[in-house]
Amino acid sequence: MHVPREVLAASIAVMSVVGTIAVRGNIGDMYVMGLLGLFMFLGGMFGFSAAPAVLDIVLGRISEEGLTQSMMISQAKGGLIPYFLGRPITVTLIVLTLLSVSWPYLQKRLRKAQKDSRIKTVSRQQQWADRLISLVLLCAFIFYKITGFTSYGAIFPLMVTMFIAIFSLIYFLGSWIPLFRKKADYRIIPGETLIPDVTSFCISLVGIAFYIYILVPFLGFFTSSIVYLFGTIVLIRYFRSDIIRIKSLLIPFAYSLVFSGVIYYIFRHLLHIHLPSGILI
Repeated sequence: MHVPREVLAASIAVMSVVGTIAVRGNIGDMYVMGLLGLFMFLGGMFGFSAAPAVLDIVLGRISEEGLTQSMMISQAKGGLIPYFLGRPITVTLIVLTLLSVSWPYLQKRLRKAQKDSRIKTVSRQQQWADRLISLVLLCAFIFYKITGFTSYGAIFPLMVTMFIAIFSLIYFLGSWIPLFRKKADYRIIPGETLIPDVTSFCISLVGIAFYIYILVPFLGFFTSSIVYLFGTIVLIRYFRSDIIRIKSLLIPFAYSLVFSGVIYYIFRHLLHIHLPSGILI
């Protein structure tokens, strides 16, 4: 709880890199992770939660394989709908899923009944999120690409994209139609910024990109992790305090060395996972 933010954030970035590489031993996954992290950070600024994306990455492949197998089995059981609705446990799971999806809307209705909703306060994140109708255009592009898939290969991305498009349209219409009809007075919270600490944000963004796309392939995981940890901690502290003493550099350097060494030893020598190596280690 008392670990400084810059130390904790840089350490999590290193753990994310080594964890991503450890899954398949493919350094290309690290590049994809960096892009996904950037997209989800920007999405969080506009009011979108990263939790669904994380769940999709963890459970997406399992769900797709299960759905494809169920469709193949259902052909011998009289069809997909009778197969899904023919067992009590399946019906129970479907009902619970529908309740979990509809709960935010039910909760919103209950809260709306308890207080006056004539005046709504909208943050800048919500205001920008209302304009992200481009999600629907993205879904249209995915629909176009899916036409080249096989029937079994297309069913899961088709269903996911359909749900995204439907919820995007509902969210967009529910946000803007009341404004057009003048049923609510929307007010913006003054003085709110999307990035509260611009300096730390820029350092973190440039540092992570430099670490993932340049340092790791060129220097190797161990050396680049030391450089990234030490540089990020020192730069953020410098721009915050403008005072950096030689003695104050010893602790960040020691931490960077020990943390990178422990992570490298555990994954490389104990778990026998191949980590990227460059001109150094």
